[in-house]
Amino acid sequence: MADNTNPEKPEADVSANANNILIDALMRLGQSENKPTSMSLPVPDKFGIGDDFDMWEARVRPYLELCEPGHRRYTLLSLLGQDAFTLVHEEIPEGGVSEETFSILR
Repeated sequence: MADNTNPEKPEADVSANANNILIDALMRLGQSENKPTSMSLPVPDKFGIGDDFDMWEARVRPYLELCEPGHRRYTLLSLLGQDAFTLVHEEIPEGGVSEETFSILR
């Protein structure tokens, strides 16, 4: 009678499992090829009326580039202080952030 207390996997099963793991890893790598590398920048300070807009804009633009396009408007609005937000939030169009968006903020 065979001893089933310590069954060993046949080599074919181990090889098949290793191949499946490798294929899965390659598929994930291929799917991530088109995604930007995950980077982070420090969150820029909120813009307040009277602050140096050019300096704030220079810090915000690269930060927004790292955001998903659909989230950029919300992110931009979240970087405005209360008074600035109150003045311009309805003027910022839905969708992407463009040169026009920064012109509105000026």
